[in-house]
Parts: sequence; structure tokens; C-alpha cells
Amino acid sequence: MAIAETYTTEANSRQAVLHAFGPGGPYRPMRECADIFSKRKGIQIQITAGTPPQWIAAARQNGDLIYEGAEFMLNDFMRSYPKMLDETSITGLYVRAAGILVRKGNPKGIRKLEDLARNGTKILVVTQENMQQVYERVAGIHYNLVMPVLTGLEAVQAWKSKPDLDAWITYESWHAALKEETDLVPLNPTEQVLRITPVAGVRSSKQKQLSREFVSFLQSAEAHNVFRKWGWKCLQHAGPASGQERATPRQRKESFPRPFSLKNFSGLAQKMVLQRVVNFTMRRIWSNRLLN
Repeated sequence: MAIAETYTTEANSRQAVLHAFGPGGPYRPMRECADIFSKRKGIQIQITAGTPPQWIAAARQNGDLIYEGAEFMLNDFMRSYPKMLDETSITGLYVRAAGILVRKGNPKGIRKLEDLARNGTKILVVTQENMQQVYERVAGIHYNLVMPVLTGLEAVQAWKSKPDLDAWITYESWHAALKEETDLVPLNPTEQVLRITPVAGVRSSKQKQLSREFVSFLQSAEAHNVFRKWGWKCLQHAGPASGQERATPRQRKESFPRPFSLKNFSGLAQKMVLQRVVNFTMRRIWSNRLLN
């Protein structure tokens, strides 16, 4: 059974309220960013995490923003609920890399993707995350997918309640939320799968200006640091998330998995990458003009 969670920042009843809906994966960094932004602006933000059928009625009534765990999920949402989102507002935030979570101490000695094909290995997988691109690289892994669940929140419950599960093919970001229960086995760079976390405005939103301001904040250096803490990487491999901070060479190197290529992305994701690179380049150009 799918699980939904709702978090509301502190506020009084007279303050404006911004409503955002999406899945459980980006829920924690979205919550933390909502806390920072709401206190700064003196507003209230409510973040609801779950599957669309759980919150779509509320989103149609008072939704302002929809965030998703990956670009293909946003595509699926727009196909299921046409004309609900303002497609011109779609913004790619940060990148998550796929990886392998194992039990603390890695008792099964899983070091690489091929190890998941060993006989008797019990693997957890989230169908909503669409990780076929990872496990179909190695013959035999699919035989060990003993527990498919729909959402990341359900997977967290399964991981905690079923200690016989050996590995979880998922996003590296879930390790940040489960550091006491997991170790992370990164994928080889040639096997890497990258997914962008997008956000978009709801056409019927009553808080369009506040939504734009919150999305702008989500692209800032401050928000980037929040997402990075929770396991995301910078989308702009050419530089920091905002002109407010200057990344060191080491930070620039670590901010994006190598090798960087648009081939790691598809469709809408490629457009988001190009959008952020163009925006970053234009900010650099105007900044240089002002300095000169």
C-alpha cells in the first residue's frame, strides 16, 4: 500500500500558503528548502509526498507546484493529467545518480553490479524509479529482484522491516536518508544513470509569483547545498548553482559524475541540461558586461 506524507512549515493562519506535491524521493530536501524559504518570506509552504492518485484531487484544488523524481516521471504525469501544468515553467533542478544500497558493513561483499547476479541475492527495487536501465546491463540480475514495490517510501519500510533483503537498486540519494541502515556501492562511471529532479507550476495556481520565487530559490547556491547534503549533484557541470558562491576546482570536479554527456539523459532531461547551461552562460556574460 502506497504511503503519503505531508509537511507544513510553521506559520500563522493569515500568511500566504504555497502547496507543492510530488514523490517521496526529493521530499526531504524539498522540506528543508521550504523551511528556509518560508521563514525568509514569511509564508507557509506545504509539501505533500506520495503517488499522484493520493494527492491529485488536492493538487487540482490548491496546487501551486509539482515536483518529480525524474524527467520521465514528469512526462508520465503530463500524459496522465494533460493541461494541468504550465509546460513553459518546467525547470530542472539537480541530478541524482543510480547506485546500489547494501546492508551496513556490506556482509554479502557486493562491490559491483555483476555481484547482484549471484545466486541467492535478494534485491529490492522500486518500480516507479524505472531502474531497468541499470539491472538489465547484467544477465541474471532480474531473477534476483525478489521484492518490487511502487514507491521509495514503501521501499524504505521494506528495507527496515525485511532484513533478509541484501541490496536495493535505487538512487544514491536514499543512502543519505538511510546512513545508519545502508552502505553505498557506486556504479562504475560507464554504467552510470543520471536523472534530473524537475519542478513545474500548476496552471490554476493562485500563487504564481510566490511559486516562481520559490523555484528561483531552489536553483540557488543555498538550495544546492541542501540537495547536495541529501545526495544530489549539481546539474551545471560548468559551475556552481548560483553566482553567490564560487566553487573550488575540487568542488567543480565532484559536482557532476564523469563522464558528462547528454547521452546519459533522454528527451526532456536533455532540454533541462541545455536550459541550465544556457542560463548559466548568459549570467556569466551579463556579469562580465557589468564588471567591464
